[in-house]
Order: sequence, then C-alpha cells, then structure tokens
Amino acid sequence: MTPGETNSEQGSGMRRWNFASYDDYLSHQIRRARRTRHVTHRYGALRHRLIELLRQFAPDVQSILALGARNPCEVEDLLSAGFEAEGLDLFESRLIRRCDMSDLDGSAYFKDRRYDAFFFVHSLEHCLNFEQFRRRSLGHCRSIVAVAIPQRADVSATAWDCVAFDLQNPKAPVSAFERAFDGFELLHRELRQDTLLFLMRRKLELSPKTRSTRISPLYNLLVANRLASTRNKWADLERMLSAQIENSLEVGWRTEELVLITNFSFRHAGVNAEVIDLNGHCPRGSKMFAVENFLRRGLSDQAIVWAHDLDCWQNSWFEPPDFADVGLCEYSQPKFNGGSVFWRPRARDIVAEIVRRITDERADREEPLMNSVLRARHIAKRVTVLNPTYNVGCSAFQVRWERSIKPIRVAHFHPTNRLAWATHVLNRHDLPERSASQRLEKLLRRWWPELPLTFPGVPTSRGTGTDRNRIGEV
Repeated sequence: MTPGETNSEQGSGMRRWNFASYDDYLSHQIRRARRTRHVTHRYGALRHRLIELLRQFAPDVQSILALGARNPCEVEDLLSAGFEAEGLDLFESRLIRRCDMSDLDGSAYFKDRRYDAFFFVHSLEHCLNFEQFRRRSLGHCRSIVAVAIPQRADVSATAWDCVAFDLQNPKAPVSAFERAFDGFELLHRELRQDTLLFLMRRKLELSPKTRSTRISPLYNLLVANRLASTRNKWADLERMLSAQIENSLEVGWRTEELVLITNFSFRHAGVNAEVIDLNGHCPRGSKMFAVENFLRRGLSDQAIVWAHDLDCWQNSWFEPPDFADVGLCEYSQPKFNGGSVFWRPRARDIVAEIVRRITDERADREEPLMNSVLRARHIAKRVTVLNPTYNVGCSAFQVRWERSIKPIRVAHFHPTNRLAWATHVLNRHDLPERSASQRLEKLLRRWWPELPLTFPGVPTSRGTGTDRNRIGEV
C-alpha cells in the first residue's frame, strides 16, 4: 500500500498506519520519541493512578515490563512503588533496553523472560504491528495488561500514533477491549481528562465439568523446598508454582482448598504460602514432612489430602478415588510412586514412620523408604493401589497409559523436558488419546511460550520404559 494509508485488520477492531518500510517506521518513531522524552515526566499522575489500580485489582503483581517507556523516570516510578521493573523502547537508555514491543520472542534478552504485568502509558498506540504483538509478545505477560491511551471519538492512525483501536472511542463496548486483547477480560476502565485507563486480566479457563457437592473436606497440597544450593533455579521453581496454582484453579479447586507449604514467602492468584522449616537433606522427600505437618492440624476424619509433585498436572476435575488410609499408584512394576498420593488423617502414624525413617537414615530419596513402610505386613492392608490414571508418568509410559482409565486424570511430566513434552503433549507414541489435555497444553504454553509445536526425528520407543534414563523416572 501507499505509505500513509490506513487499513483495517480484520476482526481486531483496529487500524494502522502504513510506512514505506520498517526502517521508515524506526526513523520516524525514534526521532520524535527522543524529541518528546521530557513529556514522560508529565505523565506521572497517570502512572501513579495505574499503580493504584494494580494494587487494588491485582495485588499479586510483582514484576512489570514498561513497554515504550521512553524515559527512565517511568521505570523509576515502578521501582519506587516496590515492583520489580524494567523497560523497553526502540532506543536504549538507562533502565530501558532496546527492543520492538511487537517482537519480544525475537529478542535475545526478552525471549525467555516473563512478567506479571505489561505497562503502557501513551505507548501502545505507537506499536507498528499489533497483530504481531499478540503473537510474539503478549505471551510474555502472565496476568495483567495496564494501559493509559488517548481517548477520542474520531480515532484514526497517523505516522506517530500508528495504530488506532475501537476501544479508544468513549462509547466502546467491553467486547472492543476483549477483541483487541484476545484471551483477556476487561477488569477495570476509567477516564482521566482525555486519557483512557484500563486493566485487562488473562482469563482462567474453568473446567467444563462441575464439581459434585461433597461433605468430606478436600485439600490439594503443594510443597516447595527452596535450598540455597538451588539458588539459580528459584525462578523456575516460582514459575512451576504459579502454573500449578493456576491449573488447579482452572480445573475447579477453590482457593481455600489449595494448601501451599514452602520454606520461603510466595503468593499467587490469591494463594499464600504457609512458611515452615522443611528438611535440608532430602528435598525429594519434602512432601512427607509437609504432609506430616498438615495432618497434625486437627482435620476431620473424613478429610482427604492429595499431595503431589509440582510436575503432576491435573487434566480436569475428578472426585477422589476410593481408598483405605493411603491411596497411590505403582510404576509399571510393583513399586509405589510417591509423586501423587491420597492421604486420610488416620494415616498420621504411617506418615510419621516414613518421616522418621527418612530422618534417621539421612536418606536423600523418600520412595525407597515409603515402599518399605507401605509394604510392611501390618500396614499393607491400609494401602490401596490406585489405577495408573492418577499418576501417568514418563517411564514405561505406554504400559501405564494402556492400563489407565480414560481420560487420563493426572499427567506427570516436566514441561521443559524435551522427551517428556513430546510424550505427553505431542503424542509421539501416536496413541488414540494423548495424556495431556488441550486445556492443559494451552496453560503450559502460556507459562513456557518457547515450548515446541513439533519434534521432528524424535525416536518412538515402544517398550516398557526404555526412555527412563533419558526422561527420568516419574
């Protein structure tokens, strides 16, 4: 098209300015942005109001990326407000990295980074390619988009405001906001003089299944033990926790039923960690110490506690299975898998014995001792071996899949493990039904946008666990 023409992008409710080339866009935007950097100081009241709205409507937000920040004062205001913040723009300066806001995936620095919130103050309208932004940048925002943008009845694109949205019109319906930010819902909007301020929140998909009314209290127990020796993995751990909490909420768990026990402060989506001292010599056995702590709290005899690894993903809502005092699955062979276990309060003595053995023997793994205790003659009758559907891991995957009730209730795999992802999500064994649901895949891709769509050339193993050494025994 001829430079200067506007065009409509179908279904998105926006129009954009057509530049002769990308270099033409860069030249115009950078030149004018540098001339008007001082204007950013005048937007202080808008920034502070957006910060107030974030604290009011999204108190869990901690990390923020200011897109089109232009002046370091924008990032400084966010830092002063207590957020972890950094900025980007088409030119680099203090606290601001050079990057096109429409292509975070293409940035060596930003491609692996995720933020709780995106922050735009009179900058969203300068995005050259908003469709590309939605494909290659919006996935880096975990939760909230906070925007201040000019509001006007006659919205048109120009060489400066190179994208114009239907949502800028004072009479714009809610659908105009949600059409522009697909997958988000409008949380709040207000007008400040001639500027529209609004917050968008990423939608959490609820399970299509409805929960039955239960008399028995039900708890979903998550445990995280952050050791000093794993400092470089803290960010990964917090990402796993956040994704696990969101998955639990999506399938139907209530916030009050989610019990998060850690040895560090953490909060996400309304779930606060209960900080206790966890063992330092057996991180894999931390669940047992947390279960012991939780079962001491005077729960009713009818309560059920499901304790599972952070890489055990519930596909959809299910009612707890019938079991005696303890219910858990086996690997393909008669060996208990401790990654997904159902407990009743009357199993306190069993839990205490496992914890005692771990402590006395300074064990670095809990499963061998768990198997020893649960197989003991006086305890075995109190243990129910569950169908593998409640813990389908990677080792001997096909055997466990074939024995499982469908659809699979719990898929046990780490998203960033290449073969595990190919096994559970990409269905590399070409089974009639994959073990991870489409809903779960969508959630995991939101937290790990870099996950591949295909795995060309990955060998397909048809045995009973030949991938164990490569995937890991789960």
